[in-house]
Amino acid sequence: MSANRANAQRSTGPRSATGKAQSRLNAWKHGLAIPVSASPEWSCEVARLARLIAGETENNPGILDAAARVAEASISVIRVRQMKATFFDILFRNMSVVECGIEMFGKSLDRLDRYERRALSQRRTAIRALNEVRAAVRNDPSR
Repeated sequence: MSANRANAQRSTGPRSATGKAQSRLNAWKHGLAIPVSASPEWSCEVARLARLIAGETENNPGILDAAARVAEASISVIRVRQMKATFFDILFRNMSVVECGIEMFGKSLDRLDRYERRALSQRRTAIRALNEVRAAVRNDPSR
């Protein structure tokens, strides 16, 4: 235990250009794992978009609920794409950093791609569910 403390006291952080490039981004958090519904800054946008998606049937709670799921998934796609744009902006502004840590940037881009694929899949599923609810309402207007 004391040897561990002694080693920690001698640590000076990353020395290589790659290590420094990686440590610069350690605190950069994207927040994409947090659902849109848990984010107060997006809740008004979700409600507005859900009303637009529901259209004339916004008074139907089933359709409005399904439209809200489509809106949340759509905003998730937007969030990921905004993050990718920010990522590329950082990338192109700091080409010297990129040359040192290209593998790290590739891994980060892979993660963003995974978030985007998941958001697109959730949106497709939500759109299918909305279409099913609309079809059920058309067949039984009392719903």
